[in-house]
Amino acid sequence: MAMYEVGTVTGAANQAKVTGISTKWSEPALGIQEGSILVIYRNGSADLYAIKSVNNDTQLTLTRNITTAFSGAKYGIITSETASTSSFANQLASAFTLWRNVVQGWSTALTGSGDITMTDPITGTSVTVPAVSGMAKASDLAELRNSLKDSAKTSAANTFTQTQIFSKGVTFSATITAAGQILRKNSNTQFTAIDAGNLEISSDTTPYIDFHHKGSSVDYTHRIITEDGALAVYPGLRVRGGLGVYGIATQYGDLYGQAFIARLNTDPGNIANGTVLQAPRFTSRFSTRGSDGNVDGGQAAMWFEEQVGTNHRLILSVGGFSQPIQYWQFLADGNIYGSQRGSVQFLGTSDARLKHDITPTDGQQSVDRIKALELVTFVYNDDEQNRVRRGIIAQQAEEVDEQYVKHVNISYLDGNKQINSERLQLDNNVIMMDTLAAVKVLIKRVEVLENKLNSTEEKEPPVITNQNTLDAGLAMTDEYK
Repeated sequence: MAMYEVGTVTGAANQAKVTGISTKWSEPALGIQEGSILVIYRNGSADLYAIKSVNNDTQLTLTRNITTAFSGAKYGIITSETASTSSFANQLASAFTLWRNVVQGWSTALTGSGDITMTDPITGTSVTVPAVSGMAKASDLAELRNSLKDSAKTSAANTFTQTQIFSKGVTFSATITAAGQILRKNSNTQFTAIDAGNLEISSDTTPYIDFHHKGSSVDYTHRIITEDGALAVYPGLRVRGGLGVYGIATQYGDLYGQAFIARLNTDPGNIANGTVLQAPRFTSRFSTRGSDGNVDGGQAAMWFEEQVGTNHRLILSVGGFSQPIQYWQFLADGNIYGSQRGSVQFLGTSDARLKHDITPTDGQQSVDRIKALELVTFVYNDDEQNRVRRGIIAQQAEEVDEQYVKHVNISYLDGNKQINSERLQLDNNVIMMDTLAAVKVLIKRVEVLENKLNSTEEKEPPVITNQNTLDAGLAMTDEYK
């Protein structure tokens, strides 16, 4: 007993016909005939049907209708020799015919040349293949190796010796290494090229590079684009490091609202009173010309500064060329202080509309104060020429009248060192007003003396009353001492 299981079968419920795919049921050598049993394989079970007749290679008729339909099902047909001698002889002859066809096919494959066509005697399927003698040539194997030389490999690295054209997209899952350029080219004027250390973009219109921050789907979140000989960066440019400009820096926006701004990224907190805080500075300088022990090149700088709890000011500094660094402080209240030359004095305001409690004075107190001032000679500590000057000392003048002297507190950063100093400066306006009052008092006294001298006896010669006479030591009465 044998079992034929080639192909698959399909049958409809309540029908007696069975259709096969890739079957050869009518082949006599197989022994499929009336009375053979058809077994339909199901999950864990099987349906059995007796064959009434074999219609052809792909159709059977059953002795009863199909109970449960099946499609593309696996099956088996139980075959066996019959007791009839003639029937057995026919089956044996068919078997020899099948065997002869198989042997003939192998003989053709082994001894033939070129392409040969072989047919499966059971399924009837034909296939065309090269004869074995043709495949066995060493030259053919070498040719096969040559044909595969430039083909992609999966087991080893491969080198393409000819230009490759991909009609579809290519996805690389690892790093791309190129000895030459990676080029995207439409024409000689429109291309994008990546070369060793270079990115080159050319366009007939305006080339640009777009960025999509955090996967944004908008046209771009940031863009670098060419604009008439310059590069434009949108929406802004932030430089975390040094920035050098060899040409001219041009401000295109509103000069007040959009001018160049230098500011601290974060303001410091919890700063003790008296501490000096500096904002970023603007510096104009030579490279090395004018360098000395204080600066590495002649330079001037400007910055905003706060002395915590005291004032806010703009600082101007100048250094270099073997001179002490000079600092000028422009305070928010309008005063201007210098680190070496004291404070700036402005024209006094004498408009009566700006004053009250205006009362006449005889000026005698001014005379007393001017008389109390002590004249001295001196040399400034920072005067390299050691010139002898004359004047008064602020400390002594302050003892005469506190209004003669102003206390100026100056704090500035010299490098990383905070310099704190207090200076006494003369208020020349107050001293000048006292001097004016004293002069008026003296003028009145001179006029009185002139009148007394002119009222002497007319016979006596007139007295010359000029400044020289007075300077020579005109005697004064006790009334005017």
